[in-house]
Amino acid sequence: MLWTALVGAALWRVRGEQRLQLSMLADPGFLRVFGLAVAAHMIWDTSFELPLYLKYIALGFVTWVALLSMIQGGLRQIKNEQLKHAAALTA
Repeated sequence: MLWTALVGAALWRVRGEQRLQLSMLADPGFLRVFGLAVAAHMIWDTSFELPLYLKYIALGFVTWVALLSMIQGGLRQIKNEQLKHAAALTA
C-alpha cells in the first residue's frame, strides 16, 4: 500500500495542474520514486532473511521516510498557495 501511495503521490506532483499525459511517466522526479518502489518490492520478494525481521524494518523505514517527505512537500505546496491567495486578497 505504501509503495502505491508513493507512486501515486509522485505522479500527482509531476502532473501539477496539467492534464495527465503519458510523457509524465518519463519525468525524472517520477522515475526516482517509481524506482524506489520497484526496488523495495523486489527486496521484499527476495528469499534472503535477516535476523529480527530487519529486512522488513529497513524497508518500512525507508518507505515511510520517502512517504513523509512527499507529504511534507504537499503541505509546503498548500502553504504557498494559501500565502499567494492571501496576498491577492490584500492587494
